[in-house]
Amino acid sequence: MKSYKFSDLYAMSSGISTKPEQAGHGAPFLSFKTVFNSHFLPDALTDLMATTKDEQAIYSIQEGDIFLTRTSETLNELGMSSVAVKDYPKATFSGFLKRVRPKQTDITYHKFMAFYLRSDLFRKTMTNNAIMTLRASLNEQIFSYLDLLLPPFEEQKKIGDLLFSIHEKIELNNRIIAELEQMAKTLYDYWFVQFDFPDANEKPYKSSGGKMLYNEILKREIPEGWEVKGFSFFDIYQSQTISEKEMINDGEYFVFGANGIVGKYDKYNHEESEIVVTCRGNSCGNILRTIPKSWITGNAMVIKSTSTEMHSEFIFQMLHWAGLSKIITGSGQPQITRTNIETLKFILPSSSVLIHFSDKIKSVVDRKYIIFQQNQQLAALRDWLLPMLMNGQVTVNDSGASYEADALIAATPQKAHITAEPLNIPANKKAFAKQVLAGKIVAIFIADPNFTEIKFQKVQFLAEHLIEADLNLNYYYQAAGPYDNRFMHTIYDDFRKQKWFDCKDKQFIPMENQGKIEEYYLGYFAPAQSRLSTLFEILNQLTEAETEIIATLYAVWNNRIIEARQTTDEELIADFYKWSDRKQRYSIAQIESGLQFLKMNQIQPRGFGQLLKRAKSKK
Repeated sequence: MKSYKFSDLYAMSSGISTKPEQAGHGAPFLSFKTVFNSHFLPDALTDLMATTKDEQAIYSIQEGDIFLTRTSETLNELGMSSVAVKDYPKATFSGFLKRVRPKQTDITYHKFMAFYLRSDLFRKTMTNNAIMTLRASLNEQIFSYLDLLLPPFEEQKKIGDLLFSIHEKIELNNRIIAELEQMAKTLYDYWFVQFDFPDANEKPYKSSGGKMLYNEILKREIPEGWEVKGFSFFDIYQSQTISEKEMINDGEYFVFGANGIVGKYDKYNHEESEIVVTCRGNSCGNILRTIPKSWITGNAMVIKSTSTEMHSEFIFQMLHWAGLSKIITGSGQPQITRTNIETLKFILPSSSVLIHFSDKIKSVVDRKYIIFQQNQQLAALRDWLLPMLMNGQVTVNDSGASYEADALIAATPQKAHITAEPLNIPANKKAFAKQVLAGKIVAIFIADPNFTEIKFQKVQFLAEHLIEADLNLNYYYQAAGPYDNRFMHTIYDDFRKQKWFDCKDKQFIPMENQGKIEEYYLGYFAPAQSRLSTLFEILNQLTEAETEIIATLYAVWNNRIIEARQTTDEELIADFYKWSDRKQRYSIAQIESGLQFLKMNQIQPRGFGQLLKRAKSKK
């Protein structure tokens, strides 16, 4: 370990001063919020700012740049960092940020610095040197006082790459959670906004002519048998508030308040997950789902159902349509009171529809919580590893890969990746379920420039086998890998009949009923949603050739398991080359990389299905 002056290794620059009329159009722009919320800059900067070429040159963003928040209301939020892992052409950064650009290439490693600068060790250095007047502020004088205690460059690379792999897993999980949330929202919209919940014949109610009755309170039609209720229907209350001083940094339980998770505590006041509405301050009206065993303060209002038939996710989604913004009062301190919230109205569906919705949505909510727990474990692992690696109590081996895999697997509940939950799809629905899965794949991959017919078929094969779904399996050997000829020759016409997609010049074109895919998908594949989302996320990054290699390796591996034959990497590679003459175009290194990909991402077969049929002749 060696001590350096931060200012000796990096050059500090201020950000661009802009006017309101420049915002919302132009070139990519890095905001204070983006830096504050993440160790690394996102892949794309969604904020825009109209800037000139000269400004883009002066306030540029390059790989290795570190951005620090320049000002804050509190010391502990000052100098929060985010690191660029690539160049951002034409992008500029906010005047509320400081950019520090490396003056050297062999003393600091940017991925390591991302974690080091957010560690307790450096954060204490920052707060001890910061200036606090009306607001905390970071300037070049303070920058010159800051010290860095760093391990050798090669050690930083090992540590940084390991921690970055954990960070990427967390980000992947966050994207899966976002997709699960979107699925829940889509299902609610179909059922309770468009009123196309399944009728007695499993057809969309309103679209199929279900009876609608005019409601005098809402001044519009609602399904027959449904009612309009006030919020007094719910059990609404606020719990005891605890002060920031009472919270404990290493407490066991999360505290939820006006700004979501606001700290930790050594006690909890709610055993189960609850739906809350923040009711104080600038975040007033935000709707949150807490995690089990949390302390909920009086700055968040708990809203519970008085009916056992109503799943809490119904309340969560309904609140987004309830008009909370209309009942916020208070100019200096925005607030929502129980008196005001009880004036709101909502549509109460029939008991049978509520029960059906609960059955559909439970697996989505449960899966989201499992992934949230994974992220908590991964974040704890990341934060524990950094000091242990820096002081030598834990070491990374020369390759880094084996330890990385062990660390990630140890932090991730295996059930979510290995155990295939039964889907229970009736035999007469399997063909349609297969179409739905294919429609979901197209919807996800439609913008992927590598999404060819070959990649489409291989993703379909991997998806069916990973979740162990027997959707009239009919795969056999084809030059480019496992292939279901009957399915691939009918799916395009099936898409057109359902009005999901048209296909012209090998490009899919969305049609008017594409939105229906999501509801069907949730109905058939909700128990497997997390595993499929993970699979699609990682395959979306691959080329056609890489997907072909992976699917073929999976197929020969699965065949060996079915036949109870010995399985080694060498034998799998040999089987791969025996598949067809086409496979000779791929190098040993590419095949080994494919095997490593399957293992690292836990896409490993278990002998599901039947032996693939071999074509009569090679193609």
